[in-house]
This record gives sequence, structure tokens and C-alpha cells, in this order.
Amino acid sequence: IDQAGPSLSREVYFDSKKIIKAYTEFIIDVAVALKADPKEAKKQAEELVDFEKKLAKISVPSADKTDTWFKQMTMKELSHKLPQFPWRHYVQEIFSHTNISDDEPVIVPALSYLEKFEDITKHASKTILSNYVVWNVIQDEIPNLSKEFRKIRNNYKNKVMGSHGQRKRWKICVSMTNDYLGDVIGETYSRKHFDKEKKALAKKMIVNVRKAFQENVDGLKWMDKSTIDAVQDKAHAMRDHVGYPNYYDSKTKYLKRFKKYKKVLFKADTLFANKLALLKMSHQRMLKKLRKHVDKAEWPLDPQTINAMYSFNENQMVIPAGILQPPFFHGVNAPRAMVYGAIGAILGHELTHGFDNTGRKFNKYGELTKNWWSSDSLKHFKKRSDCVEKQYSSYKVRGKYKLNGKLTLGENIADNGGFRASQKAYQTWLMNNKETTLPGLKYTNEQLFYISFAQAYCSNSRPTQDYLATLTDPHSDETFRVKGVLSNSKEFARAFQCPKGSPMNPKTKCAVWISDDVVQDETKTHGKLLPNKHIKEKKTKTSKSTKDKSSKTKSSNAKLSKAKTSKAKSKILMKKKKIVNKHPKKTKH
Repeated sequence: IDQAGPSLSREVYFDSKKIIKAYTEFIIDVAVALKADPKEAKKQAEELVDFEKKLAKISVPSADKTDTWFKQMTMKELSHKLPQFPWRHYVQEIFSHTNISDDEPVIVPALSYLEKFEDITKHASKTILSNYVVWNVIQDEIPNLSKEFRKIRNNYKNKVMGSHGQRKRWKICVSMTNDYLGDVIGETYSRKHFDKEKKALAKKMIVNVRKAFQENVDGLKWMDKSTIDAVQDKAHAMRDHVGYPNYYDSKTKYLKRFKKYKKVLFKADTLFANKLALLKMSHQRMLKKLRKHVDKAEWPLDPQTINAMYSFNENQMVIPAGILQPPFFHGVNAPRAMVYGAIGAILGHELTHGFDNTGRKFNKYGELTKNWWSSDSLKHFKKRSDCVEKQYSSYKVRGKYKLNGKLTLGENIADNGGFRASQKAYQTWLMNNKETTLPGLKYTNEQLFYISFAQAYCSNSRPTQDYLATLTDPHSDETFRVKGVLSNSKEFARAFQCPKGSPMNPKTKCAVWISDDVVQDETKTHGKLLPNKHIKEKKTKTSKSTKDKSSKTKSSNAKLSKAKTSKAKSKILMKKKKIVNKHPKKTKH
């Protein structure tokens, strides 16, 4: 049971008068379109925004909610702490198919918010409370309403984001279909655009990256043996799902799963009703999962998703087919430097999430527990995490928007740890294999590895998007996802001859999931990656088309984080509520 909060992100209410003004005008315009009196609409809109400001003030900041998984209590204890609301009765009404007792465990991440919420609502008028509830419903459904309402919404977004125009209608329809029928589209996408050769290579890379991560863990001098053993057990037990669900290979099986849509009454002329019917079906399916065993065959991401994720409570990573394509994954014909630099680091990133500042709280079974690490190891982990937090807090996006190192800590630990694991996996691969080269390039394989890593984060965004992301996005800005990781690598500094003390070769470097002596003097523990001139090109006959395909990889521009955060950033403004989310935290890459 968590805080609902206001429509905008907490920090925007106190940090951006421009956005608040545009948001208030947006509410007024929608109300007038619904035939409200303009003067009365203005008055009530301003009252509503003031009410939301009060909610924002008592809400717990995102950066302070990393330890909320341990805030568990029984339904009886919750009712004792907050006796003014009939909690058990309320939850029982929602989960009507099962019995909710006083001993039912509940997680309450923001108890302080709930305690203050009653006082705020007690002093608010019925009109304000009604408007708050109705507005939260209306703004979610505006994309499904008539052109007049969509135009109002688009004007609001343009004011805030500085964009112009609106998405083409067909793109909106495709996106909406993908949102609500993603598993059906995923089956078609997987069958037509994904081959098993890609899956086999990705699975093999996961094995190599996992082994490299475990070797890095074995080299940790700050962690005691019992904790190292526990970490190794969890890494070994971590499951991985690659490409698409196995049941897609059986028409009988996937058609059986798609039978759920037979219960939905689709109407050819009513988009709004169709969406509500799908929402109702999904909501009911979600509620019925209580008391049932986890369906391990079901994926939390659809195969066509250009993303990846790790699930804490299931100890599994999901690597969909959508991300296993250029510029992240160049396939079997590309130099392994490019493959490990991009998708390899992504695989390592998801794996390392199992051991970041949140993942470390879950054991190998996905159970929330406090005692599977020794206190001494926790102390040293905290010290190294503090180094990472301080490092990223020193960065400013566009020179003025300060990154929140506390909010982004988990992702930054995963970025650094994943990069190190993939780097080591590539080094190991080089010991037993001959590398290919890209014609016309003078870069060494080592340099190409770093370039490929950086290209995976190429992106383009507007200033307001960047500003909003620094307030709420748990991922660092793409520029600093690259600079932050590479500036912690003396190997990178050596490869590109960065002077000591320069921004990309600072005196202080942070290390969590790699030994300190590697950061201080990496040449002692790692073999150098060999330059191209020391490696023979494969003496294989390659068709012109294959060579052309290989050559094109050098100019790939990825939008890794934007693929992942574009929805999150729009949600900051429009607060689009999804049924699915957020389990124990499922972390997007």
C-alpha cells in the first residue's frame, strides 16, 4: 500500500513555475471543453493544483524509498497505526476471491505519507476531493477521447517539452495496440524477425559474462568468504530468459494463453470501451494471482520490447528479442569487441542488479532478507556505494541540472559492474579465439570495445526532458552513464592516453564489484586487450553483403536509455497508470 501522490513528479511542484502554469492551464482547457464555466474552471483548477502541492509536500522522495521493502507489517498493525480508515475491509473488497485476515502481511513503503494524508483530506472541501479523483481518471483517458481533447493535451506537452506537432495517428494506434495486446504482437514479431542463432549467441554470452562476474567477486578483498559464497550462489541461481517465451514455439500452447482475450468484448467502433475492457481483464487477472504459484513461463516484458530487465523477487533477467539487434547486438559476424562492448555490458548490467543497493537485500530465492550478508561486508559495500553516489552527484546535465547520485545509485552500480563483467568476459574470449577486424578503422580492439559501449547510449533529447529526468529517473543521463563508467577505468585511460587528473582519468576512481587493486593498477591483474595489428583477420570467404553489413556497424547510433525512459518521462507529465508495476521492483535497463 503506497502513496498515490500528485499528478506531476514531487519535485516539479516546488522547482518549476513554468510547468505548474502550463499544467494549470491544461486542467482549465479540459474542463472548458467539458462545458465548464471558464471562470469557475480557473478557480477550481487552481484549488486542485494547490491540493496536489500539499500531497507532493508530504510524499516521500523517490531517492528515499530504496529501503521500503523492509517496511512490512500485518493488516492488524496497519489498522492500529491508521485507525481512521477500514484497511482490511477495503483490501477485502478488492481481493474478493480470497479471504484477507488480520494477519495478512502488507508492505507500506510510505507510512509517513499515509499518516499525514488523513489530515490534509480532512481539511479539504468535497469539491476539491471530487475534482482530484475525477481529474486523475480524465487525464489518463484523454488520448482515447476526441480530437479536441487530444489537441489540448498535445498543446500542453508542447509548452512543457518545447516540442512541436504531434505523433502521426497510425503511430499512436500501433503504440496503443502494442501496449494492450503486446504478447500477441510479440509472437508474430518473434516468428518473423528473430532467429535462434541470435538466441544461442546471447545465451552463450550470458554464461561468459556471469562467469566473469563471479571471477570478479572471487577477487574482492573487502568481502568475507561467507558472503562471497552467498553472492556466488545467487549469481549461479539467477535465471535468464532470452528472446521470447518458450511457449511461443508451440502454437497449441500460445493459443491457449491467448484465450484470455475471448472474454473481452471488442467493439469495432468504440476505442474507449475496448481499452476499458482490456484494462478490466488485465486487472482481474492480476488480482487472481494472489495465493497462486508464480507462473515462471510468463514474461514481464514482451519480446518486441527494446529493453532488458532484472526482477529482484524472481532472481531472473529478461533479455527480449527486441534488444538483440543493432546497434546493441550485431550478431555472429561482427567483431566480439563490438558485441561485448554493447550487449555484453547490458547483460552484465542486468546481472549486477541482483547485487546493487536494492538487489543485495534479496537472496537467491528472491526472498527479502536482512541476514544473508555479514555486517562487515555490508559496511564495506556501503563505503564503496557512497563513492559511486558522490561521483555521480558531481555531474551536471547540460551544465546546470544536477544528477541525483542517491536516486540513480542502483543503476550506476549496475552500469559499472556490468561493464567490468563484460570487459573481463571479452578478455577471456580473446585468450582462446582470433578476433576479426573492421576494414578502414585504425582503432585497436580494446578501443573498439569502449566505443561500442559508448554508442549504445547515443541519444537525443530536449532540455526539459533532461531536467525532468534528473528529478525522477533512476537512470543517469546517457552522457554520464558513459563517462561515469569509463572514468572509473584505468584501462580506458591507458587505451586513449587520457592524462592523469583529467576528467576521464580522475585520481579517485570508484569500484564496487571489482577488486580495489584493479582500479588502482589494472595491468597487474588483467591481460591487455590486443591491438588489431597483433590479430590475424579470419581467413574466411565473406560475401560482399556480409562485409557491407559488418562495416555498417561502426556508425550505429543507439538510443538505449531513451527507448527505456521515454515512457517514464512522459509519465512524469501525464501520469499514465499501468496495471503492471511494480512487483518488487523490476528494473529496466
